[in-house]
Amino acid sequence: MYRIGVVTAMLAMLMLPAATVLGEGEGNGVYPYEPARQQTQMKAQIHRATELIGKDLVDSQGNDIGEIEEIVLTPRLDKVEYVAVKVDDSEHDHHALKLDSLTVREDKVAVNIDRDTLLNTNGFSDDNWPGMEGGRTGDMGASGMTQEGMTGRTQREPAPEFSFRRVSELDGMAIANHQGEDLGELEDLMIDMDSGVVAYGIVSYGGFLGIGSNLSPVPWASVDLRAQDEQLVIDATTDDLEALSFSDDDWPDFSDRQYTQRVFAQYDQSPYWEVYGFEEPAPAQGDRPMNEPKPEKPAEMPRE
Repeated sequence: MYRIGVVTAMLAMLMLPAATVLGEGEGNGVYPYEPARQQTQMKAQIHRATELIGKDLVDSQGNDIGEIEEIVLTPRLDKVEYVAVKVDDSEHDHHALKLDSLTVREDKVAVNIDRDTLLNTNGFSDDNWPGMEGGRTGDMGASGMTQEGMTGRTQREPAPEFSFRRVSELDGMAIANHQGEDLGELEDLMIDMDSGVVAYGIVSYGGFLGIGSNLSPVPWASVDLRAQDEQLVIDATTDDLEALSFSDDDWPDFSDRQYTQRVFAQYDQSPYWEVYGFEEPAPAQGDRPMNEPKPEKPAEMPRE
């Protein structure tokens, strides 16, 4: 019976449809390709926004073709709308790419199309950024960045005077709590490369003129933009920041589930992958799923 079951399982796997490979020019009419990766992986691919910006860009053939220039967020600041890249010898100042078309390597970022395909799509000028004031609107296609599946404090409404926002516009922005206490400033954003969700904000606090300051993560869903003051507001105290503090030369592993659970628990937040309804990444070998109860200890045998 065991052998029959194994053979049946192998035949079923062979009958599964193969992944579709898009050819040149295929896509949704705006972005020339579909996501290169599935949503779930063994470990979440979390990267710092400031590390992505400025990285060299290579195409699907491995050729150096330009660099990452900017990351653009949705009006609610909760997801990446597109990534602006500069392509060598292009007639356009910039080109727009979907985040999930990119794969981060050690010192470069790879896009899953070739240079010629990229040159013929999504080009725009310095004074015509898609989705921004004075720029194109409505021609970026369906982004999928809706409020469906979102619950609780992540249902933030877009500030009326803003459309999309560049990450560079948020860099260094002051952060305060609802009591008006200055907590620090925004040092960086942590982005989930598979979903495009802005997972965490990194707050720089303490020190003097950036010297001797510490860093601390906050769930990005708990941060609001106070548009009139160009200030970020969070329901937190200095004690919250101290509880998760780390130094710039010793960054924690944001793909470590136990660590990220501490971050969400500190701010009484649900993990973003639960809020957005993403399927939870498979646990590492020897690790339990997050919601699985601890195994009960075996009952002790009565002593004779």
